[in-house]
Amino acid sequence: MSWGTYPDTDFGYKVRAGYEVKVKFGTFSCLTITESSPITDFVGEFWCDEIIELTAETFTFKSSDGELTTLYRMP
Repeated sequence: MSWGTYPDTDFGYKVRAGYEVKVKFGTFSCLTITESSPITDFVGEFWCDEIIELTAETFTFKSSDGELTTLYRMP
């Protein structure tokens, strides 16, 4: 589950996605959006990103455009 607000607005959102890890010519995290509110247009969308590092505290991945992103995991 992810949640937040859109930049420069008070408009909030929640998104739930199922994910799986695929190993083929690298290791990838693939997400499929299963729930979205208040906008449901995104349900069914999916993408895969290359996993660079996964620890108890962080998840670093590289998107298809080469950008590295680090997310901080909640205990």
